[in-house]
Amino acid sequence: MKISEIFKLGVNQIQLDFVDIDTDKDYPLYIDPYLISTRNDPWSVEVDRTIKNFFSKVAEFIRNSEHDKAVELFQFMSEPKETCLGISKTGSKNGRGVGEGNATGIIEEIIRSKAVETGIVRNIEDIIVFVDDVDKDKLSDMTTNIIRKHLIDYTKEQCGIWGIPIKQAETLPYWNPLNEDWDNSLEELLFYKERELLLVPKSIVSYISEYNSQKYSWHFVVTNERDEHLKRRSSLVTQLSQGEIIV
Repeated sequence: MKISEIFKLGVNQIQLDFVDIDTDKDYPLYIDPYLISTRNDPWSVEVDRTIKNFFSKVAEFIRNSEHDKAVELFQFMSEPKETCLGISKTGSKNGRGVGEGNATGIIEEIIRSKAVETGIVRNIEDIIVFVDDVDKDKLSDMTTNIIRKHLIDYTKEQCGIWGIPIKQAETLPYWNPLNEDWDNSLEELLFYKERELLLVPKSIVSYISEYNSQKYSWHFVVTNERDEHLKRRSSLVTQLSQGEIIV
């Protein structure tokens, strides 16, 4: 059932600020850190700062050859079940997430590319170009873990607006930019059948390329299909004076 049905909101997706997820399945949508970085509302600005703070800490460890510390930061990247976003081959999100082995591989690929040291990669979304094991789905999972506290705050706000009940519980880890470390806390959280749920703003999601937004009636999805780095003129793309584009 969808959130709007579970809590009898009496509205449809177009009237909601968040993605009206069905808790029984995963949606082939992903949280897009690039979209977050382009928005100027206060919530998105703070979220973008948190994402950039995390990746700047990873980059600092890599530049200082403290690779074990960089790997350790990625080991907190579990595969989140709370958003119902992304694709799982085994049904509703229950994979391993990044984990120790994947974390080591990701850092090794970044190091091997020298993309951080040369300044080519400055944002977390750029790593999908250099790390084969990181796609949009996994990037979304990483971002969800990093910004979990912001999503919790957003969920509390939306629950207040729509009169949805919440209860206090301990959070899963999230990135704390003040401590520059992973943290958790007691918060008012949304639960349905003992499962925690996080509401996600429609404005920060894109659809995964194997799926079509019109087919699924996701008219709120605001970005087009990639090649994203060419279309978006990200930090990986240089525009030459002659008009030629190089990556």
